[in-house]
Amino acid sequence: MLSLAPAPVADGLSPQLHLSRLSGSVFLLSWTIDAPMLARPAIALAARGKRLASASLALGLDDGRTRVIVAFRHASQGELVATLSGDGPGGDITARFDPDLVHGMADAEDLARDATPEARRMLANALVGHWP
Repeated sequence: MLSLAPAPVADGLSPQLHLSRLSGSVFLLSWTIDAPMLARPAIALAARGKRLASASLALGLDDGRTRVIVAFRHASQGELVATLSGDGPGGDITARFDPDLVHGMADAEDLARDATPEARRMLANALVGHWP
């Protein structure tokens, strides 16, 4: 289950979220942002009020949008809260989801769809180089 929490959203800002598994308790959150961000977008993850360790990457898309990819481990039960910040026109946006309900595996083709060639190289490098 993935749901946006009640938060003010600026016109033209329609975040596209996708949560999938990399393996067992390791997840990948993909958040595509339509509106321009003034600063590098960042996603903070929290469970039960405690911040989770994660690794993230901001990918440029061919049409000027940005896709933020976040890898994280979540072995306990319960809802996660993801907060997107980056000085966008609508302020911070919060999404809540339950990883226990996510069974689909991450698809590299979906993650790289519409990404610039440089962004595809960055994603491949993160997945096989830095993140394992």
